[in-house]
Amino acid sequence: PPRSTLFPYTDALPIYQPPASSSGPTADGRIKPDLSAPGSALLSTCSSLVDSNYPENSAYTYLGGSSMAAAVVGGNVALLRQYLAEVCGQHNPSAALLKALLINGSRLSAADQRAQLGWGILDTAGTLLPMRENLFQWKEDWLSAEGNRLFREYRFNVTDASYDLPVRVTLVWNDPASMNTEAVQELVNDLDLVEIGRAHV
Repeated sequence: PPRSTLFPYTDALPIYQPPASSSGPTADGRIKPDLSAPGSALLSTCSSLVDSNYPENSAYTYLGGSSMAAAVVGGNVALLRQYLAEVCGQHNPSAALLKALLINGSRLSAADQRAQLGWGILDTAGTLLPMRENLFQWKEDWLSAEGNRLFREYRFNVTDASYDLPVRVTLVWNDPASMNTEAVQELVNDLDLVEIGRAHV
């Protein structure tokens, strides 16, 4: 079924942020983190060296923190990478492509929380289901430029409007670390995404 049946698009949802969790934006104003992921009261396997706090099965325990959130994201990235290889025939996706697909399929965070919590809540089903239904199109490109003037134009045709879904466009790139420790803005490659044409974005 189309994504709208399983995960209806609604207004961006507020995200609860545990007090111990760090938040953005960065010192130079960039939105970070890219995505938010569950990291509180997660059930996971339990080492035999520690006591479990899950009475139903001592092989599991509840834990929280960035170590848990990182594992959730890493596992979802591995599943997406496997899908790209086995179903899409793309065996060596870039980190930028993986990030773009997950951001594009995420559940949007509320606008007033975006600078602190990122572009949305990790929702791998929101990425894989549209990919399975051919509702995602992506373009992976390698750009190099001399100076600071370069643009690239891509055209995507949206021909099936029967689902009445918005068009979501995501631009992601791998940016090298800034070598200027006194820079006001740490971003090295400042890319802008401009949508031209009639579209519900």
